[in-house]
Amino acid sequence: MSGANWSSSADSPPCELSPEVAARQQGLRTGFTTDNGNLILDVYGLTILKPLELEAEINNITGVVTNGLFAQRGADVLLLGTAVGVKTIKRK
Repeated sequence: MSGANWSSSADSPPCELSPEVAARQQGLRTGFTTDNGNLILDVYGLTILKPLELEAEINNITGVVTNGLFAQRGADVLLLGTAVGVKTIKRK
């Protein structure tokens, strides 16, 4: 994220987030926890430039259990909500 101290020697961080967007749109999901009692942090407004690197960086933050990027391993099944119900799309 912009302004963060990145440990990698890459020319740019794996994502950009303006301070205004960060202050306005991210935060703890109140009233919800994971099945193991962990807190859920929602983050919106990211411009993800390097999804694989971002996922690795997030997973290396102390205390992070997991994230929802799934860049390193795509989904096998997509459940897509439509006006007429759920459409199931499976990876070939």
